[in-house]
Amino acid sequence: MIEPRGVDMNRISLMEAFPQIEVENANLKLRSLTLRRWLRTDEVALYLGISKMAVKHMVMRGRLNPKKFSGRLYYDRSELDRRIENSDSKK
Repeated sequence: MIEPRGVDMNRISLMEAFPQIEVENANLKLRSLTLRRWLRTDEVALYLGISKMAVKHMVMRGRLNPKKFSGRLYYDRSELDRRIENSDSKK
């Protein structure tokens, strides 16, 4: 069998055999996001449970205000938490 270029078949087999490891890795990543103040776009998407494109649309609409540092966008986690808390009060 010919392996697709750049794909490690042993790793795929391990991921299929141990799906719990992937879940634990995702849980560890989410837990680490709650400890740090500044998050990148992909981390915000994971934190909020949305796609990276949805985060970018929120920035374009002015709903999120990232800070740019060294060519990267960073979002204040405490600001995200405040926006989530206040979103229920507007209904």
